[in-house]
Amino acid sequence: MWSWIFAILILTYCLGVIYLWLGWEQLPITLVADETTPKVTVLIPVRNEAPHIQALLMDISRQNYAGDIEILVIDDHSTDNTAAIVTALLGKIPNLTLLPLAVGREGKKAAITQGVSEAGGTIVLTTDGDCRVAKGWVAAMLGVFKEDVHLVSGPVKFTGSRVWNKMLQLEFSALIASGAAFIGLGKPVMANGANLAFRKQTFLNVHGFEGNENTASGDDVFLLHKILDTYGGGIAFAKNTEAMVRTQPPGSFLTFIQQRVRWAGKWRAYTQLFTQLVALGVALVSITVLVAFFYVLSHCISPFLYVNLLVVKAFFDYLFLRAFARFWGDKVNLLRVLILQIIHPVYVVFTAFFSLQKKYVWKGRKVKS
Repeated sequence: MWSWIFAILILTYCLGVIYLWLGWEQLPITLVADETTPKVTVLIPVRNEAPHIQALLMDISRQNYAGDIEILVIDDHSTDNTAAIVTALLGKIPNLTLLPLAVGREGKKAAITQGVSEAGGTIVLTTDGDCRVAKGWVAAMLGVFKEDVHLVSGPVKFTGSRVWNKMLQLEFSALIASGAAFIGLGKPVMANGANLAFRKQTFLNVHGFEGNENTASGDDVFLLHKILDTYGGGIAFAKNTEAMVRTQPPGSFLTFIQQRVRWAGKWRAYTQLFTQLVALGVALVSITVLVAFFYVLSHCISPFLYVNLLVVKAFFDYLFLRAFARFWGDKVNLLRVLILQIIHPVYVVFTAFFSLQKKYVWKGRKVKS
């Protein structure tokens, strides 16, 4: 019986991957903005980003967007010299402003909320202080804003050449690809705040992050869900190579776990039923893969069946990720996909369990999830 349960679940998962693949293929390739060039505000909430912030600001200063670009850096009480670095660039980069986050407020949601209130642009783009963007980033993201679009999710990629970085690139690509595919299917589930654009008026109309202020993570997903609840749609994905934002992956295993615990902590606040079911499905598959392994050890499931089903799962994952990677000019290593079949369920269950503690450390600050 356990063999049948495991086999049915894995085969159902594979059908789900085909569903996502179709979603990705249905996404239209987006063109750059060339007709309408509204004023854009780029919001960069930062905390302790001294090693990275200057490179990002220089990238934004070189954009080939024909309209006006305003850059607002919101400093979330950094304890390093992030503010000093931005201050030194105020006279060198046009339309750059440094905003200290108000006393008594902290966190990315508070920083974005304050930034939106100060924004002069009708379209707001958000990214993180440790990211890098291409010259066509703003134009590529703005090219998706048709009349009925309220929020645009953009692609994000981990960089680095170490084996650790390559594994994280693959795992993170699966998250970005899945988010894009769900948008292509007309069922938006998630986005990434490192590359997000929305109308300022839309943010104000849905009352920003009101109701989710006490959840440290999830600024991107909660805003997406509130727009869905209010407008019933209006979510798009920037399928354009110029829209890609690049960032460094967590530098250590501990930082990686802290990041994923932070991300996992927001699932309790999801209100969209479909999103809840997706999160539950991911957790169920991961738990089943781990439980089935112990059933193999107790001779309740055939080792041959277990290994073959994991290989089948890996093959479908590989085909989906390859389709996503090809668009960006990348390649997917099948061996790494196979290795990820073993690693992924372990850390998904691990981080989900530790997210229940509701407390963790992020960038030198103790926060509650």
